[in-house]
Amino acid sequence: MTGINTPVMTQQLMEVRGDIVLAALCIGQFHAPCQIDGNRLLVLAEAPLRQVLQTLGLELNDTDEPFTPVPCFAPEAGAHGAARRAVQTHALLDTDDYVPTETDRRGSNA
Repeated sequence: MTGINTPVMTQQLMEVRGDIVLAALCIGQFHAPCQIDGNRLLVLAEAPLRQVLQTLGLELNDTDEPFTPVPCFAPEAGAHGAARRAVQTHALLDTDDYVPTETDRRGSNA
């Protein structure tokens, strides 16, 4: 059985060590390509991500080595894009003759 063929790139990377779960959650919020490698993560060295990871107290080291990021399984539109579901609200009304308005039919995300 063969695995997924992902191109190997050599780029300026950050090696992240420390609380790997915390680091992975943070990197995921930035939708940054990431390579899982034992007790460290390798990510593209971008300034905003670097600043957040430093603020979290993670150990960062610059490295220049082959990079094989984990494939992303998010929908094409992104995690927060067109694939988002509509949220409906429901309320109990104390009148039997209530007729919903257009505003009521739209729903709310509140």
